[in-house]
Amino acid sequence: YKFQPLCFPHEIRLLHFEKRISGNIHCQIQHIRLSAIYTLKYEYEALSYAWGSKVSPRPIYVNNEAHLASKILYTALENLHFDHDRNQYRILWVDAICINQQDNVERNQQVKEIGTIYSKARRTLIWVGK
Repeated sequence: YKFQPLCFPHEIRLLHFEKRISGNIHCQIQHIRLSAIYTLKYEYEALSYAWGSKVSPRPIYVNNEAHLASKILYTALENLHFDHDRNQYRILWVDAICINQQDNVERNQQVKEIGTIYSKARRTLIWVGK
């Protein structure tokens, strides 16, 4: 997956999950400013999980392009992409996918925003495994 740059201060990426196709996890990325979350009455959930080993990564499809996720992250997304209580696909903030980990400047800036990202989330989901 090729990241589009974040263009505004306090901007983040969110994952909008879609129906699984052939068993694969599909989502679209949306850029949104943190300052617009309450104004737009926009809801997302933040996912916290153990990063784990990068051995045996699995692909998820972000904007129709493959993005390799660790096995533990893939398992979390496989189980959490649909919110059964609300009967809808989730919108999630997931650090390993929503932050361009290859861009040190962006990563450092986003790390400074993590407190705000989590506090503006509707709730935080914590994945410790099945």
